[in-house]
Amino acid sequence: MSEFEDKVLKLLGEMNNRQKTFHDDVNKRFDNLETDIKELKQGNEMVQQAVRETEVNVRRLVEDEKSIHEIIGEHEISIRSLKRKPV
Repeated sequence: MSEFEDKVLKLLGEMNNRQKTFHDDVNKRFDNLETDIKELKQGNEMVQQAVRETEVNVRRLVEDEKSIHEIIGEHEISIRSLKRKPV
């Protein structure tokens, strides 16, 4: 083999090693992204569940407030609200 062929083979080997390293790095980054996305989805599901539960609780409170208004009367509630406001 000539000196030129040796140099070309050596350069091709180095390029192959760099390409493998780059490929491995890209695969690791991709795996990390997949893991991050999975964790974000799980967190998002938890937030959505918390929002749904909060919505149910708020609806219950609104219904309870309507019942209290009916029991006490709108006029009495307005008077009490005005008493709490500073003049």
